[in-house]
Amino acid sequence: NYTELCNTIPDITVTLPSNNNSISGRKNIIKNIGNSNYVYINAQGSNIDTNSSIISISSFYTIRLQSDGTDWWSI
Repeated sequence: NYTELCNTIPDITVTLPSNNNSISGRKNIIKNIGNSNYVYINAQGSNIDTNSSIISISSFYTIRLQSDGTDWWSI
């Protein structure tokens, strides 16, 4: 399980590990602690909540993601 605090000056990208059965159950918590800009989260081809493999979070927002071995899910 991992936590990342991201100060977004400028925008930054957090790349999640490649999804496979060996990381099933892994949790990542990502928080944008910057006053402006975005944190982009790249799931490397896996989906996040059945959507795109890249999402963004704005200032002071936190997202908790968990792998099921195939995709990432917000929890």
